[in-house]
Amino acid sequence: MEKRDYYHILGIGRNASEEEIKGAYKRLALKYHRHGKGTIEVQKEIVFHIPRGADTGETIRIEGEGEASEEGGMAGDLYVSLQVKPHPIFKRKGSDIYVEKKITITQAMLGGKVENIPGLDGNFAIQIPEGTEDGTIFKLEGRGMPKFGEERGDEYVVVKVGLPKRLTEEEKALLRQFERLRMLNLDPVSLSQPSFGFPALPPGNKKAK
Repeated sequence: MEKRDYYHILGIGRNASEEEIKGAYKRLALKYHRHGKGTIEVQKEIVFHIPRGADTGETIRIEGEGEASEEGGMAGDLYVSLQVKPHPIFKRKGSDIYVEKKITITQAMLGGKVENIPGLDGNFAIQIPEGTEDGTIFKLEGRGMPKFGEERGDEYVVVKVGLPKRLTEEEKALLRQFERLRMLNLDPVSLSQPSFGFPALPPGNKKAK
């Protein structure tokens, strides 16, 4: 279907003012409705401002861009309901945002600095304690979405501990030794004796007297 040029239909240029457009509407209406009143349906693009922190479901009012009055008065207002697209990284809950950050099992056990965490103002780093569990949430105040005024919501970092899928024999042996240390509570006498599935620790690993 051929695209209509409404500026051509109205008999005005593309740089016409708002008053010229309204006048063209009126002339065209009188042309086709000489003995009565009528309206012409015309589509046009509108540019409007969206406030910082706008969210899904909020409504913006645009004055004078609604339906025309049947009595020839001023047009009503246009109400735009916002629908915000989901972000590929952040999940939003009101003014707060949530982001998942994957760490290694070593980082989770030993703690330390976790870098390259995504944020609205760029990547940043946090310190996590020893023994951080999978699913632990860290709150960063003032790093979320803008609220009214200068305030902002918070950012929540959800830690996901990644487990290795393939281990070498050496890595498996070290994990067995670690488990034995935990089970025997670092008893140097018991640790010096090999047992099924657990090799004896080397002398240098025994507790000093």
